[in-house]
Amino acid sequence: MSDGQWRARLTDDQGTLVFNSNYGTEWTAKNKIREWVRDNYQEETQEVPARPPVKPDSLRKRRARNLGPQPTHLVQMMRDRADDNEDKAVEMRLQADGLEAEAKRLREAADSLEGPDGQSQSTQ
Repeated sequence: MSDGQWRARLTDDQGTLVFNSNYGTEWTAKNKIREWVRDNYQEETQEVPARPPVKPDSLRKRRARNLGPQPTHLVQMMRDRADDNEDKAVEMRLQADGLEAEAKRLREAADSLEGPDGQSQSTQ
């Protein structure tokens, strides 16, 4: 607890509080719990991690967890990316066509400068 005390609480299988007391140290609290169980239930104890009491669903507040983009968003993102890639592919194809046309024009110009024997006409 915030004041340095240790609260020892025991609940039975039905969730009923059967032991509740405050002690000065952790070890005192644990020893008192063991003694109480041994005296009242004639059972040896085994320590398990404490867990907060379970609230009924009607009282429990649900927090929305952000798990990242939902599948519908992922599908839309993939479609958008595919559309962008398609647009880029069309642009690149147009650029490639222009370069091919330029290369063809340059080959034709080079061929017109060469003579029948493959030599440049200006050196004849």
